[in-house]
Amino acid sequence: MHFINAKGVDAESDPTDTLSMKVNRIVNAVFKEYGIKRNLNNQNYFDRLMIHLQYLVERVQNKTLDDHVLNNNIEQDFHRLYPKSYEISGKICGQLESNLKITLNENERVYFIIHIQRLIQESENVLP
Repeated sequence: MHFINAKGVDAESDPTDTLSMKVNRIVNAVFKEYGIKRNLNNQNYFDRLMIHLQYLVERVQNKTLDDHVLNNNIEQDFHRLYPKSYEISGKICGQLESNLKITLNENERVYFIIHIQRLIQESENVLP
């Protein structure tokens, strides 16, 4: 889950790496708490989440977080339909906000819910 390695830069020379590593640690810690791991079934969705995290870091660094408001019903529907993903995304967003001193909008939470739900669904589809 080390998306920073994909950038191919020296960790000491790139100022985004510090932020990237913090984001990575937070997401890893929450995933560990909930038993979410990258595996053959969910690797594509896991990689998509890593790409989303890369762009999140860039948006935070550039102070260009998406301010477009999604339909409020989407988050409410996701809360009802995917309570575990909603809980996990809330924990990730909350820890990102408190540890990085940033404010994430509801769009980020919705994006996390979608990514996490796919990871959970694919992990549950593991054949014995």
